[in-house]
Amino acid sequence: MPEHAPPSVPELDQMEHDALDFFRTYEEDIQLILRNPRLLMEGEEWKNFTALIAYLDSALAKSTLPRETLLFRGMGREIAGSFLFMLDMKAEKGEGGVFTDLIPHIIRDPGYTILSTDPETILQELPGDEWETRVVFACLGRPGDTAIVLDEEAGEVLYPRNANWVTTGATTVLIDQTPVVVIGIEMAGCGEEIA
Repeated sequence: MPEHAPPSVPELDQMEHDALDFFRTYEEDIQLILRNPRLLMEGEEWKNFTALIAYLDSALAKSTLPRETLLFRGMGREIAGSFLFMLDMKAEKGEGGVFTDLIPHIIRDPGYTILSTDPETILQELPGDEWETRVVFACLGRPGDTAIVLDEEAGEVLYPRNANWVTTGATTVLIDQTPVVVIGIEMAGCGEEIA
């Protein structure tokens, strides 16, 4: 049975700890550069940035999930509707619309993937208006998955960059009278070099 607790932190060297601390502080900026490397490639900071990424990758390589862990990630309002359209799904108004015949799609993010063990936190960050589509990814983290605790209190778990995630199915559930589309995903590989 999956547990809702993040994995333990492995033994890391000081540079890896520093890289994780830096990531915690500047996550949005780091993710933006990984997703758009041309923003920094020509600058003199590129060498330092690639060193930071190497230490983050090294820290991740030393850490694996010790047990099954149910993980979640919310989808921002900017792309939720477009994503459901791409999957050929409609947001259901009621509960229980199961889409087992969902054609698998690969989702690739050049940045790191942050998932949470706490579904309540994810739901609080989703749009609250009933006319907006609320979408959550759900993933069963397996023992041996490469991942590291980013924030133990918030239950945040960091997965490697350049991860390929495959959609496996979807359902609609009612949470506080608001429909939420839950899309199942599984990791299908990761970790190529940056630009």
